[in-house]
Amino acid sequence: MDEYEFNVNHFDLEKIKKFEQPVTIRTENFETITYACREAQAYSRMTAIIGDSGYGKTKAIQDYAETNNNVYVIP
Repeated sequence: MDEYEFNVNHFDLEKIKKFEQPVTIRTENFETITYACREAQAYSRMTAIIGDSGYGKTKAIQDYAETNNNVYVIP
C-alpha cells in the first residue's frame, strides 16, 4: 500500500472559502418565537409574529417548521 503524502495543491481553495456551515444562534427572540409557535401548535391555534426587521422572526419560524411535524408557514 502506498503511503499517503499531503500535497497542498490537492484541494480547491475556492470551494473551501465558499463553504458555509449554517449556524442558528438561539437568542431570546428566537426562544420567544419558538415558544409562541409551540403554544400555537399545542392548542391548534394560528398565531401572528410581528416585529422589526432583522430580529430573527423568519429564521426562528423556519427552524421551528423544519424541526417539527405538521407545521405550515404562510408567508
